[in-house]
Amino acid sequence: MKPLRKSARLLAACLALLLTACGSQGPTPEEPALLEFPGVSWNAPMEDVIESLGLTEEQIQWRGLVQETETVSLWGLRAEGVACLGGTAAAEFQFLQYLGPELDNHPGLSKVSLEFQEGTNMDTVLKELTRFYGEGSQERPPLHGIQGGKVVSSAIAQEGVMRVNLPDGTSFTCRRTPNEHNLYWAARGRSLLPEGIEASIGALFSGSGDPPSQETVLQFLDQAALVELSWSDGYLLEDGSVHPNDKVVFDGQMYLDLIQRCA
Repeated sequence: MKPLRKSARLLAACLALLLTACGSQGPTPEEPALLEFPGVSWNAPMEDVIESLGLTEEQIQWRGLVQETETVSLWGLRAEGVACLGGTAAAEFQFLQYLGPELDNHPGLSKVSLEFQEGTNMDTVLKELTRFYGEGSQERPPLHGIQGGKVVSSAIAQEGVMRVNLPDGTSFTCRRTPNEHNLYWAARGRSLLPEGIEASIGALFSGSGDPPSQETVLQFLDQAALVELSWSDGYLLEDGSVHPNDKVVFDGQMYLDLIQRCA
């Protein structure tokens, strides 16, 4: 019986190791992550976000319709004291709904902006982001589209300087150059979208002309940042000092554009 007990112990140890590995395994290139805010999914209704995050009426400062046109409505929710990513932040949630006779959408979560409390250790926040989503990049992902039947990209300006205007009326000039105080993540890949969506996406980009080829659409889906995540602990000023800007932004608008208009 001893060999049997030994085999059982070995099997149990292997099973424990396997479970530990599965629990700690991060996103892989074969299974790209959607960079979702912890605890909620993109396109989730407002009430689901409130329930999933356990937001109380005392925390919620405002919620309601922000803007509406014939084709789209934008809703918002602002809450304070939201514990997430190793810190506490004021959070703004945006909910997007495309409207139309052939569309059956609800206002779905499309963006989360976090402004962390003064004194938050943003290195701790960064470690949590890295644990969830992997290493970030100092290079911001370019914008992609389809024009003239081809995939086109436009890099977001990351050179020179820009002026930042603050809510209190003051302003300052900071560098655009990539730096360690501003990091980015991007979710790409056709596997993030429902199957068979390519034809509808092609029609979306066709305008009044012929739709792009399936090859072009697939190339676009492989290159475009469907979701962008950014972390910042400050603006890099011209003199090399840093102006605090403790923010994290999850931006899934491109993803919402496609699944609400094409799925």
